[in-house]
Order: sequence, then C-alpha cells, then structure tokens
Amino acid sequence: MREALLALGYPSLAAIDCHVASGRVILSGAVRSYHLKQMAQVVALRVAGPGRVDNRVVVTSL
Repeated sequence: MREALLALGYPSLAAIDCHVASGRVILSGAVRSYHLKQMAQVVALRVAGPGRVDNRVVVTSL
C-alpha cells in the first residue's frame, strides 16, 4: 500500500498512515487538498477492494 501511494509522485502522500484492522484498510493523516485525499482512497480501493477502505484522512491547510 505504501509503495502504491508513493508511486503516484505526490510527496505529501507519504504522510498518510495505512494499517489493516478487521480486514479493512484504514487511512489516516492530513493532506492539503481533497484531490490528494481522493487519490489515496483510489489507490487503497485498488489494493484492498471495494468496501474495504476506511478513509480517515483530513484535509487541512497544514
């Protein structure tokens, strides 16, 4: 998962934490735009499959 996020080429995605709990991928952390939050979710869905991602990433001005 981490490698897939970093492969997108957005350095701020490195700040996103990923872990698995009860068969779901949990994303957490903060990014500067909704676009980056969605990019992380798309990658997680590709890796984990539909319905198995809990995107807790928040959008802030950091």
